[in-house]
Amino acid sequence: MVDLRYSRIVQSAVGGNRSFIILTDNQMVFYFQTYYFDGISWMKRMYFQKKVESVCCGDSFFVVLTEDKKIYTWGRNHHGQLGVSTCRDEFISDLLEVKNKNICITRIACGYTHVLALSTEGNIFVWGGNSCGQLGCNSRNDIHDPQMIMITPKPMKMLDIAAMKNMSCAISEEKLIYVWGSCFDQQIQTPVACEYTTLFDMCNAMSARSPTTVKNFEQNEKSTILNDIANSFNDPVSFVLDLVIKIGQQSIYVNKNILQFRTSYFKRIDQFITFEDGQDVIRLNEFSYAMYNSYFKYLYTGKIDVSLEERFNLLALADSLNDNRFKESCYKAIKKDIIDETVFFIYNMAQKYSNKTIEKFCFEYFQENKCDVMETLNFLELNEDIKNIFMALPNKSDEEFSCN
Repeated sequence: MVDLRYSRIVQSAVGGNRSFIILTDNQMVFYFQTYYFDGISWMKRMYFQKKVESVCCGDSFFVVLTEDKKIYTWGRNHHGQLGVSTCRDEFISDLLEVKNKNICITRIACGYTHVLALSTEGNIFVWGGNSCGQLGCNSRNDIHDPQMIMITPKPMKMLDIAAMKNMSCAISEEKLIYVWGSCFDQQIQTPVACEYTTLFDMCNAMSARSPTTVKNFEQNEKSTILNDIANSFNDPVSFVLDLVIKIGQQSIYVNKNILQFRTSYFKRIDQFITFEDGQDVIRLNEFSYAMYNSYFKYLYTGKIDVSLEERFNLLALADSLNDNRFKESCYKAIKKDIIDETVFFIYNMAQKYSNKTIEKFCFEYFQENKCDVMETLNFLELNEDIKNIFMALPNKSDEEFSCN
């Protein structure tokens, strides 16, 4: 069972009716495949030694580009779509490295049974199925190893590539779109320029469908699910609450599933639970009831409704619970409060709590709004030592000039 509740999907691709692949923000690659012969489906994870930059897939085959510019493939190879010489009509589950002769590849794209790869020099390499001329090599023979194709009679750098079904397209440095393969009931074996101005327009024209009309739609109808969840927080009579958080003699009523879904700290929640007076209970005592109440309320609502100083205290709670998302929300809430009149107060708070991140927020705000801040009464009454620290900061324009 693959658990993706605590991962964010940053890339995904679908191929045919049987395959898709995803890349998460923590560099996990999963692929889903319905086996071609007997209809059995599965989702599996693939492991890579280097950081993954791009993923794509066709019909029952998958292609990945890593940060060291190597291309890896797996899946069916009956048309040579895995980029290796051996063609077998079976699912190859082991990673295969496509030999690209030390060419630096920056982009990959998959059609139904073919692959495009774009190099840093703007050259396009192709391999795989070619029944409709989708490889652009003036033939309909499949190609099992990467082969560079010429898009124009004279060498021209290509900026981007795309593929879908049995069609391929590319955009040149002159911003012209070239297409080849099965396009508008024609089979084009060599790339030709078309009237579209973006790859999106080209692909959209090939797959466009009639607009869908939604009937009997009431504009005033709104989903109340999120409000219902938020309103159920700490309601002892709510039927969805199945856990009591005890802080001393005070209680907070919550739902186990929401805690498990919203924070990894309680992912294995059973290890914290004791059974007391017919209830599942978790006892916490490191922080105050008010701080824990604010935290669990945040898990329900996504909001931090506390004073500025309490937000600093919540940062310590976030560290204790190893909840980076909550910590980031606290930082955003504090940063949002930095204005001309509060920047030095928040800086003093940051020093009190030894928080260098918030000190940096204050420095950046002062650099960007120096003239306005210096006109405030708070600046005139500022401690000279602190004033000297801020006045010693370089102007934002000077920093940008030095970077250039």
